[in-house]
Amino acid sequence: VQNHFENFSLDLLFALPKQNLAQLEWEIEEFLSFQPPHVSAYCLTVPDKHPMNQDRASESDQVIMFDRVLNRFAEKGMDRYELSNFCRPGFQSQHNNLYWTDQNYWGVGLSAHSYRKSPDFGFRFWNPKTYEAYIQQIENLEANPEVHLSFPAGQWEKLQPHEALTDYCHTRLRLATGVDLRSVRQKFGEQAVVVVAGKLQKPIEHGLVLQKGEQLCLSDRGFVLSNQVFESLLISPADIDRSLTKPIF
Repeated sequence: VQNHFENFSLDLLFALPKQNLAQLEWEIEEFLSFQPPHVSAYCLTVPDKHPMNQDRASESDQVIMFDRVLNRFAEKGMDRYELSNFCRPGFQSQHNNLYWTDQNYWGVGLSAHSYRKSPDFGFRFWNPKTYEAYIQQIENLEANPEVHLSFPAGQWEKLQPHEALTDYCHTRLRLATGVDLRSVRQKFGEQAVVVVAGKLQKPIEHGLVLQKGEQLCLSDRGFVLSNQVFESLLISPADIDRSLTKPIF
């Protein structure tokens, strides 16, 4: 592959039913044989009662698997720049970085989701699930500077302050660089900084989040237990004062 494409990405799914560490190590070596500039590595996540949850490695073994993925890719010069993504220098995913850095994006195709970060705290809108409805909407789409308003009710939502702040922090924390409280202050105001810092106090005390000045990022252990950090950073309407009615830029 590397002889024909300078830039490509591979997806590695692990912790599959009946998969053991030896099998995963073989798959990692197969991946590395292609010398990929970018790899996305995902631990299988399904509901507890899902059939694919049977005969899987224990949670402790899944942690060992993720450590093996991380260490082997690191040995080959691939940096984990995001929770599930590794790359060689200069090959970060420009597309996915839109999601992680609060940029606008437009999804094309069935069920694709889109996001506009303004006006106010932003909007999310999404396409229908069937070809018939999707084609009909495309044919009837009217030019509108407020793109989301071209979609019918039920296919868009206006984000509330607590939702926008939660999304902002969750996506930024996925990155190795983490979330900068100065950027939170710039967009949401000082009150939001107090809320976020308070929510992350226990993860910091437990060594899941590292703080350097106003920069907060997941530790190595925090990457493994990231769901615990994200759960602690769920922001409710009660956390945000009613005075926060519009973003501050």
